[in-house]
Amino acid sequence: MAAHGSMVRCSKVGSRRAIGIALVLFASALALPATAVEKVWGFEGTVTSYAGGGGMVPLVDMPIGSVVRGQFRFDDTAVDTNGSANAGSYATIAFALGFEGTSMLHLGLTTSATIEIENDVADGPNFRDSFGLEDVSAPVVPTLEDLMVLSLDFELQEVDNPAPTVMASDALPASPPALIDFTTLTSLQILGYVNAMSNTTDFTVTISEFGEPGTIDLPVIPDSTTTNPDGSVTWTFDTLGVSLCATACWIDPPTSTSFTYTMTNSALFTSIADFPPGFSSDFDVSVGGSSLGTFGPGDSVDFSGYPGGGVSEFVVSGIDPATDTSSAAAFPLELTFDSTAEFTMTSSPLPAVPSFGLAGLGVVTAVLAGAGVVAYRTRRIDRRPG
Repeated sequence: MAAHGSMVRCSKVGSRRAIGIALVLFASALALPATAVEKVWGFEGTVTSYAGGGGMVPLVDMPIGSVVRGQFRFDDTAVDTNGSANAGSYATIAFALGFEGTSMLHLGLTTSATIEIENDVADGPNFRDSFGLEDVSAPVVPTLEDLMVLSLDFELQEVDNPAPTVMASDALPASPPALIDFTTLTSLQILGYVNAMSNTTDFTVTISEFGEPGTIDLPVIPDSTTTNPDGSVTWTFDTLGVSLCATACWIDPPTSTSFTYTMTNSALFTSIADFPPGFSSDFDVSVGGSSLGTFGPGDSVDFSGYPGGGVSEFVVSGIDPATDTSSAAAFPLELTFDSTAEFTMTSSPLPAVPSFGLAGLGVVTAVLAGAGVVAYRTRRIDRRPG
């Protein structure tokens, strides 16, 4: 979905899409009243400009065109703390930012942000509907020049006369409002300290996606990342998890030529539901060292014929980006499970390309909820070991 007159100020977000894998996030352990429902909505955009002068500096790893994603979790019964009849303010439970730099994925997490909603607010001779996020409590992104966010203003806005109909009221909507309906402003503005508070950075991001994360266009981002002593990187996907999807979701791990998917609990992988387009060759899938063949976009692999109805580990290799290897080419993969699943995703060593900057092994740790077999299949593979 294209942005409409939208600008967002934020740190530079490099590559178009980092690798994605389909998953359903495990429901949060936070106890809530029976009537409450936790939701996660998110956005994506690209860095379009940096403010200059007055000690302002751009983020070195986030040049113009870099991708920035955000996800926020909230309770749909949150109380409106704004007394206005045309404006609502609602506390979030968690808020995460992901900056896809040229060298790595940078992450910041905070527990404080406020959803701001306006409905038919007077704006000169016109009226304004808006949905936004404000009052974010200074998340710190250590790997991104120690970026400390001082202020963040995410806003989708429609101004018109007669009054726009994007927001039905100032209450929390049941589903995300459509980005395409906001034609006046779709922006994220970020101002923060960098380099141990010796400089400031101020940038604008243009929003291109808004909604429930988990699609190929708006993948789930991890809430934390850890660089291990051996150079591997571990991504964790559980803090913002609230069963985002009924079947499966796309997420953002690192780029690699192969990935080994290994269950760490008793759940099993039941299928690979789909493979991504845009690569120069098909991918090889193997279980227990035995190849099941090569597969491409629209294909699927059914593991249900194995003992127990699935497999605890498989490998996808032969990932050969058809695009410039200096960018983190997308590799979205959609998976299904037989029950609540916990697994690791381990990449092969990355090629020695300076622009990647991330060496060694990448390990992605995720907590997922079980999913049924996805209905659309163009090729069924029922291979048993032996």
